[in-house]
Amino acid sequence: MISLNPKAVVWEYTLMCNSDCIHCGSDARYARENELDTKESLDLVDQIADIGFKLIVLSGGEPTLRKDWIDIAERIKSHNIDFGIISNALAWTPETLDTLTSLNPYAVGFILDRSEELVIRYFQERGLLAA
Repeated sequence: MISLNPKAVVWEYTLMCNSDCIHCGSDARYARENELDTKESLDLVDQIADIGFKLIVLSGGEPTLRKDWIDIAERIKSHNIDFGIISNALAWTPETLDTLTSLNPYAVGFILDRSEELVIRYFQERGLLAA
């Protein structure tokens, strides 16, 4: 008999995206009509916690474009579940970084699919990468 011991969930909780990568396997650009609303998303986090998962990674699209991403991340943390995020970081501000720092994420993954020069300049202008 196989014993299931769940560890992690990678949750593509929106297709809303501020990039238009030609190779995107999610066909991301706009939110789906049937995406979970905030209440449904928070309820799902509770259900995932009840199952026993130890890590929830938010992905998309671009997860930080959802207005409720902080509420969802805080709910994840309230269950003592590690939180991660996969982002292109194109919409990030200093406030986004402050919020992420306060959430103490287990992992932050960056998708850098645009031209190398554009990505480097973007992060340098925001003080996130040395010139």
